[in-house]
Amino acid sequence: MLCITLLLVPAAFSQFRLPRHTITGDVGAAIPGQDLRGAFEPSFAIGAHYGYRFHRYFEANAGFDTAIQSARVDDYVYTEFGARRIRDYQIFLPFGGRVIIPTPGERWHFFAGGGGVYVRYYEAISQPSRYFRIDCPQCSARSGVGYYGLAGFRWRPNPYSRFWIGASARVVRVETDGDSIGELIVRPTRDRWITPMMEFGFSF
Repeated sequence: MLCITLLLVPAAFSQFRLPRHTITGDVGAAIPGQDLRGAFEPSFAIGAHYGYRFHRYFEANAGFDTAIQSARVDDYVYTEFGARRIRDYQIFLPFGGRVIIPTPGERWHFFAGGGGVYVRYYEAISQPSRYFRIDCPQCSARSGVGYYGLAGFRWRPNPYSRFWIGASARVVRVETDGDSIGELIVRPTRDRWITPMMEFGFSF
């Protein structure tokens, strides 16, 4: 009996077919904290992420998130093309992995993970056209490298669907340095971000 069991277990796992790749689009908010408190405010955030599920319980991830005008920069400069608007943006580039806990049938996934993250805050000027760009000498920028942790879930509407709906929350901690942006002065700061997101994904 033991021999039969040992033979059947590998066969059972070989029948399990995992979609290896998952692409998600995220919509939510970016909430600043720690040294950013008072200088930055919560703002709208969007993102896109790619996951490679190399094992049933493990997935490697990389992505791109951006928040808009968290530093409340809203200036205008006058150029040969007229008044051009300057606004601030926050960029997050996370890279890491997650542990996935699937339910029977793979309709629900619960996950938690973490990794490293590159963060950049910068100001940008509105361009006159997509074919011609003007410089912005007065635009500021600062950046840093840190780490993040996340937790969340995904759900697919039926057992045969390749589409996912879910939610996640990411906590980012990073030290940034560089120019003054908005009310953030020129000095190294210890920043924290919490980004709750709705996820819409596709696996293949």
